[in-house]
Amino acid sequence: MQNRHGTDEGEVVDGSSPTLRGAACVLVYTAAFVAVTLVGFVPLPDRVGRPLQRSLLRPAGWAGARVDWAAHDWVDRTRLRLGTDPRFRSLTRAVLDDAISPADEASGYVGTVEPPAGPDPCEWTERRLVEAGFHRNPTAYLEYREREEREYERSSWALRSSIDADHQLHVRLFASDERVDVYGHWEPSVTAGGDHYGRPDYETGVEMTLVVLEAADVPFSRSGTGAIGGESEGMAPNGADEGPTASTSSRLAAGGSD
Repeated sequence: MQNRHGTDEGEVVDGSSPTLRGAACVLVYTAAFVAVTLVGFVPLPDRVGRPLQRSLLRPAGWAGARVDWAAHDWVDRTRLRLGTDPRFRSLTRAVLDDAISPADEASGYVGTVEPPAGPDPCEWTERRLVEAGFHRNPTAYLEYREREEREYERSSWALRSSIDADHQLHVRLFASDERVDVYGHWEPSVTAGGDHYGRPDYETGVEMTLVVLEAADVPFSRSGTGAIGGESEGMAPNGADEGPTASTSSRLAAGGSD
């Protein structure tokens, strides 16, 4: 049974306050995805590797369904610290080659969310993503963009049709004063090992993210500060250009599977 936040009976949160049980589930979820990522780099035959990955992901599926992901912003604060704190940089470089990378602002920009006055803009947007079925993405690389000072993403999110789906919709949020710049791409899931990295499909990811924002009645425009050069040409507010393609909509209806 799911509670009113769309999670199975686990966390029920008012005011986005994390619980110890929820934090424990986040750690189980993260450990499972780290293990699956490592298995993906081992040259195992599919008849061995895929069943092994699915078995490792079972606890992630159980744990992830019991977390109110909007409440656990400490996940992304931890990612920021691991990616930028000099005390951890040598570790992340050794384990992950590098844990940070520049955002592809030209290709990945989806739109700029304009939340109602009052709530924290990113927290408000994150709650909408959770209601749409997204989970935080604790194993994602940390992305940044260059402005007067380097700006790091506020949070990273993934939408999958199932815990062991072959592909996922990956969305990142950047704070922009009282608004939120959204970037997205479609990519192989971590179950693909090395193929997960360096193969983003920005066109599909942007279209799918537009579907999510429109379905959730999230107020946004495509003329914000998120795209290089300021405005995204030819786009009306709420993505009212040619609209998402039928194939993109059907992928998203399946929750992000291929």
